[in-house]
Amino acid sequence: MPTPHLPSLNLIRVFEVAARRLSFKDAANELFVSPPAVSHQIKALEENLGVTLFQRENRKISLTAEGKRYYLHVKRGLDLIDTATLAVRKEQKKRRFVINTLPNIATLLLFPNIHEFQTKYPDLTIQIDSDT
Repeated sequence: MPTPHLPSLNLIRVFEVAARRLSFKDAANELFVSPPAVSHQIKALEENLGVTLFQRENRKISLTAEGKRYYLHVKRGLDLIDTATLAVRKEQKKRRFVINTLPNIATLLLFPNIHEFQTKYPDLTIQIDSDT
């Protein structure tokens, strides 16, 4: 559920690309939308935030002081999301190793040795089921 005070991720994404490229046209090409669509999205974000993010001059844009500050924070946040996404994808690629056994065997044999096994085979996700 989105937090009411946060702008949509789409607006933030459009802003990041436009700020990085310093061009609505180049941002539009990267995002596969029209330059006016980028301009409208930026305007909506500026209205949402209550600040001007870009200084617009004859076919040229630059970040305002607020825009520069916002870009640094947005970039850091998107980098964190990127890192989290890569970590989840890496975790999904792990192979799963499921052991079904009696509780006393799990307690006496498996649990004392599981750390050593996991160290030798870090790409395995080990699941021990000992319900009987």
